[in-house]
Amino acid sequence: MYDDRIEHQIVVLQKNWELIQDIIKNLGEKSLKLKAWSLTIWWAVISYAFTVKQPILVMYLVFFLIIVFLIDATQRITEEKFLLRSNEIEKGLTALTLGDKSSTLGLIISTNVEIPNLRDFGKLLSMKRFAFWFPYISFEILTLYVYFIVF
Repeated sequence: MYDDRIEHQIVVLQKNWELIQDIIKNLGEKSLKLKAWSLTIWWAVISYAFTVKQPILVMYLVFFLIIVFLIDATQRITEEKFLLRSNEIEKGLTALTLGDKSSTLGLIISTNVEIPNLRDFGKLLSMKRFAFWFPYISFEILTLYVYFIVF
């Protein structure tokens, strides 16, 4: 009887883990699409601004990139929180498989994660996360260069 409960708990945890993996995958795909469309829109606005000789259009890109960065950062932070949740479930599954029932007592089956806060954004802007924020800074600088130097 006790083993049936453990088997049931393992199955439920596996289903929860699979659901969280799907969420992580979807967040990653959305982030990639957001970056691709943003780059497309950025080039289109630059091209159009040159065509109609309206440099003010280029300045709108500064705000556009900030908004895109905030959306992408929120998705990245949420993805990392789901990754941490996935790791907790994996540890619980390993413990249950090895017969350690006591370490999984506090493991809650849920897809809820904390809402991103300012501290999370601060961690995302650290030098360790250079690969995430550097492309946005580069395009902001390039946008300002196009506005002030090229036009």
